[in-house]
Order: sequence, then structure tokens, then C-alpha cells
Amino acid sequence: MSQSGPSKKDFADLINQVLGRNVMNEQVMDRLLQNARKNYQQQGMNGIFEMVRQMTQAPIDNKEMKAMMDTILGSSSPGDALDRLGGQNWLSEGKARQLKRHLETPTKRKKGG
Repeated sequence: MSQSGPSKKDFADLINQVLGRNVMNEQVMDRLLQNARKNYQQQGMNGIFEMVRQMTQAPIDNKEMKAMMDTILGSSSPGDALDRLGGQNWLSEGKARQLKRHLETPTKRKKGG
């Protein structure tokens, strides 16, 4: 089966690079996605927003979280999303540039994996 987008490992590596330390791996990513699915099934998007707030300690309400999500979903690419988030002061310009550079750098994948 061919993969059309970033893998869980790619996302874990991105998170680790942004944070500057190893806090994420594929197993942790799997648990995170399972918890997100469970929260969504039980509480809808409010459950997802609450989970994100707990993980990030971000002091934003559901309305702001929805606006951020709409900004990301309305973007033409991950780089565009980061530019828009930086412009909205949800993400510092420096952090947006760092993430964008990482997204634009091709990742090396093992053959057959």
C-alpha cells in the first residue's frame, strides 16, 4: 500500500524537532490518536479541543480553537497553514518559519517500509 502523506514517524519527528527534545514516537502517536478518536466519539469537537488544551496548556477557548482549525483546513498546504497561523499570532513567526522549513525538507524513508 502506498503512502500519500507524512507518516506517524514523520509527525513524531516534527514534534521532537519543534520541541528540541524527544517526547514523541510512533507508539505515543498511536495512543494520542486513539484518545482523540475516543474523545471525539464521546464529546465531538469539544472533546478534541479539551484534549488539545490539556496537552498544550493553551489558554484559548473553543471558539478560538475552532478558528485556528478553520485556518488550517482552509489552507492550500501545510506551509500556507503555518504562514496563516503566524499571521494570527497563534504561532510565533520564528516557530512558523521553523515548522515550514521542516515540512519543505524531504524526509528520508527506508526502502520497503
